[in-house]
Amino acid sequence: MRYMLESDACVALIKRKPEAAIRRISGLEPGDAGISSLTLAELRRGAAQSASAESDAAALEEFLLPLEIADFGTAAAETYGRVRAELEAAGTPIAAEAARIGAHALNLNAVLVAPDVALYGHIPGLQVEDWTGPIPAAAPARAARQVPPAPTAHPTRHAPPSRPENVGGNEGPLDPSLL
Repeated sequence: MRYMLESDACVALIKRKPEAAIRRISGLEPGDAGISSLTLAELRRGAAQSASAESDAAALEEFLLPLEIADFGTAAAETYGRVRAELEAAGTPIAAEAARIGAHALNLNAVLVAPDVALYGHIPGLQVEDWTGPIPAAAPARAARQVPPAPTAHPTRHAPPSRPENVGGNEGPLDPSLL
């Protein structure tokens, strides 16, 4: 997984907005984009609480088809503990959920895709991209102090029982119609 999408980025993509984000994810290869199991939990909660819960749940399932889902395991928890303690010691605490998602992306060496770059900007070593604007010609390298991540946990792909494991395949770019 090269890019980890946080929940606000996922919601924008599910709603097929903005066009720049759709173009970015459509150009990726299978396995390049994914979400944290924590993000999956938030998306499922949002769909369940929606006034149109059935259609939102169906849209979510369709959205998830080409994505990797990385479990938040022990290694990510260790990274979270270090990151959160460091942010608090520096006087720059952030919400626990944001710190967990950021730490999970950091642990996997993934770029976090989030519309609110500033929210995650204090996490040392984390690369964050906002896909809601124009696609940059070349993303500038972000100078940041590196927090050594814990040993990388291996992401797993979770498939609901109703969908075959080979959906999305491993060849070619992601099919935008799956989003």
